[in-house]
Amino acid sequence: MADHGVIDLSKKRIEEYVFLESQADWKRLYDFIVELNLRPYCFQHKENRYTCWYVGFVDAQKPYILHFKINKNSLTIWFRRPQFLSKLGKEKTNPDNNYRYMAILSVDNAVKQILTDYVKSIEKPFYQGKIKPDRIDQHKNCYQLH
Repeated sequence: MADHGVIDLSKKRIEEYVFLESQADWKRLYDFIVELNLRPYCFQHKENRYTCWYVGFVDAQKPYILHFKINKNSLTIWFRRPQFLSKLGKEKTNPDNNYRYMAILSVDNAVKQILTDYVKSIEKPFYQGKIKPDRIDQHKNCYQLH
């Protein structure tokens, strides 16, 4: 069974929310999402096999707009609102419930472009209240109070 919880950066450093023996390039990923005015609010992990971060805007936790699954040697990004993906984003992702992008654990130019385009596209509708919560936003262990 996986463990879930709130990421509270006032109590722990972000490094303490990466539950892997190998922490390869996760820090560059974190730094990049901060540049995009995003932050992880909730984590999930299972027996040091992976770390998931559920991500929203810095000043608005929910609804989450994406989540990352960081494995020892790979990164999967689930875009929670695929209608906001750019043409490149749709070409590079695999359709499933949320569209997913799989890569080696690195923040290469393709990942950066897809994430940047997605955030730019979703930001205005998000702050206009047009993005509605979904099932993952209701997870009982992921509530963050501001």
